[in-house]
Amino acid sequence: MSADRVLTPERFATGMTFDQYLEYIGTPASLAREAGWWRGPERMDWTGPLRFLRDWGAMQRSPFFKVWASAAIDEMLSALYEQRILGALPDPCRA
Repeated sequence: MSADRVLTPERFATGMTFDQYLEYIGTPASLAREAGWWRGPERMDWTGPLRFLRDWGAMQRSPFFKVWASAAIDEMLSALYEQRILGALPDPCRA
């Protein structure tokens, strides 16, 4: 690796934030460049998937995700209780 490609604190400070990078890769000039040997001239706009991954990660780190996951487990347990104990749902094992 050449010395100009080493990531120093000074070089890092001249970089972009994640939101600035998403704006840059979605510009028509960036999308018009050739994608590379594996996609040829076609270039995909990755801003949507990258924003989704960033937001999904933030949601998983928030208290909301724990509440949501707990609610999903509660729903499954309720359905099993209704099926096995109350007999409200048909037993899929006996079908």
